[in-house]
Parts: sequence; C-alpha cells; structure tokens
Amino acid sequence: MLKNGYTIESNKYTTHITGIPYEYDFYAGGVNTGNIQADGWTLNGDWTTQSKQLCLGHSGTKSGYVVSPKFHTPANINTTTTLTHKYYQLGGSCTAYVGATSSPSTKVQTNEYSGFNTLNTGATGGLTTHKGNDTNVVLSSTNPYMCISAKPKASIFGGITQSYYYLHKALIQYR
Repeated sequence: MLKNGYTIESNKYTTHITGIPYEYDFYAGGVNTGNIQADGWTLNGDWTTQSKQLCLGHSGTKSGYVVSPKFHTPANINTTTTLTHKYYQLGGSCTAYVGATSSPSTKVQTNEYSGFNTLNTGATGGLTTHKGNDTNVVLSSTNPYMCISAKPKASIFGGITQSYYYLHKALIQYR
C-alpha cells in the first residue's frame, strides 16, 4: 500500500475522457421531456411523448430528431450506435437514421436503420434492437454530436393515416 510521500515513476500517457461508451434510456427519461433536455439531449422538429415514450415524427408527414450531448473528440473517433426502437403504423414504412453533426440543431441522415418490428395493433410492445455493427459514425472535433432521426412514411389505411416512431434506448460505442 502506498502512503503519502511515496513516488511511482512511469511513462507519460495522454488520456482523453471522450464520454464514450455512452448509453441513454429515452423510455425512462421520456416520461418527462425535461429530463431528456436536462441530460444534455436536444429535441428538434416534430416530436411528442405518447404512452410515456419519446415519439419522433408522427402522422407520416413530419420528422423529429434528437441530438446527443457534446462528446469530447480531440481526434476522429469511429463509433457504432445500437438503437432499441419500434414503429407503429396503420399503413406505411419507417427508416431511422444516425449520423454525426456539428451542432444540436443540425439534422444528419447518413446511416440507415430499417427492417424493425411494425406494430399494427397498438403503440406498446414489439421493441427491436438494431446493433450498429454495420454502421460507422465518425465523431470529430467539428462533428462532436450524434443525431438520431426518423421520418415515418404513412399511407392511407382504411381512410386513416397513422405512423409513429418510438426511440427507447441508444448505445454509442467505439467501433
């Protein structure tokens, strides 16, 4: 056990605390959108909360997105993002996107997430987790934020147009 006054010599290392890996649970935070914002996320575009869930884009004509807190990125950092999310629709489709951006108000749509569970019976259950193994998002000093966006594309189903994208969790890791 080292005591006050002892010295250990070692090589010098430069260490940067980037904030990655980073995981955020929007479902837990989404009960109160003030929590999401207090945790450093910026809500943009068309978003709402439904059934205690964060809903980005709805009615098939509007698009919402969230932007992460700023990461400390002194050099380029290759990352991958795993999303836990779902899509509810009465006709239509949906694609979610993840990308690096320069500010909390700039939307980016570079990496596509599609083929997740579609719910036709209600807005609960049916979560899909997309591991970001096939995606590479480069965070940098000029693009230190992560943007997650979606635009549900509704079609008319029995005279009703409804589609909603729900974001539950995001996990950002080194690639």
